[in-house]
Amino acid sequence: MKGEKVIPSIQYLDNMVFERVVVIGKNGFVGKTLIEHLSKHGINSCNLGRDDIDLTSKDAINFFSSKIKPRDAIVFAAGDVPVKTMDQLNANLIGIKNFVEGVNEIDVAQLVYVSSDAVYMDSTEPLVENSIRAPENLHGLMHLTREVFLQSSRLQYALCIVRPTLIYGSRDPHNGYGPCSFMRLARKGKDIKLFGAGEELRDFIHISDVARVLTEIVMQGAVGQLNLASGTINSFAEVARKTLEIVNSNSKIIENPRIGRIPHNGFRPFNISNLKSFLPTYMPIPINEGLRIMNAEMSVDNSNLNF
Repeated sequence: MKGEKVIPSIQYLDNMVFERVVVIGKNGFVGKTLIEHLSKHGINSCNLGRDDIDLTSKDAINFFSSKIKPRDAIVFAAGDVPVKTMDQLNANLIGIKNFVEGVNEIDVAQLVYVSSDAVYMDSTEPLVENSIRAPENLHGLMHLTREVFLQSSRLQYALCIVRPTLIYGSRDPHNGYGPCSFMRLARKGKDIKLFGAGEELRDFIHISDVARVLTEIVMQGAVGQLNLASGTINSFAEVARKTLEIVNSNSKIIENPRIGRIPHNGFRPFNISNLKSFLPTYMPIPINEGLRIMNAEMSVDNSNLNF
């Protein structure tokens, strides 16, 4: 498979020095794991969440203008997601607008925006950073609008947009269709119900790989655009079968008639050449190992089953 031409998508800020990392979205799946990863590397962070400020409030503008300092490296991983309604869409756009108005006059060291692969148009070829951005749902539209807004702001000089594919891990708060919900069902002895035959092929990235790459982006002062993926595709049916094997569960895999068309035409691979160029040591956790990690973590902390 030849695929689209890969255009280098990462540059580096000259003499970038940051004094701390500000993580916006401290209680989210990505934010919480990133904070732990930064701490393990001895990186000072200021962590902000909904209990600190409502992004949709006008108070957010003054909050950020007083909280953010020059030479802060900011990772923005906050939002009401997944976006399924117009109210959610509007709230997320108001939130990014208030944030930008609050920090627009501050010379931040870097701004990393955690977007989503949902911004891309479906393709018969592996996706790359320069693939066409034309989302087909409100979630992708929200992220694309935020991306364009940030790229049009004064903060564009410090901006790095990352687009993770389907993230999984034991603390996934969304419990969406895929590895995490399959694992929770298997551990409870409940059947895994597939959409159709679970034949669609997707790339799955473990949350610890996402946190690792985000940390490297900050440490290296990277700007531009970067897809976060494993570079390997598996079907949902394969993931379900592997899950049952790892858990040694008596649960069954049930195929159900599919309602509507198959998402992404059943095919969502990534060319991760730019990611490997940026981080030559990048060796993503294979899905088998990621599922084993998730199972072990859920064995230690049963609260991760309560969804």
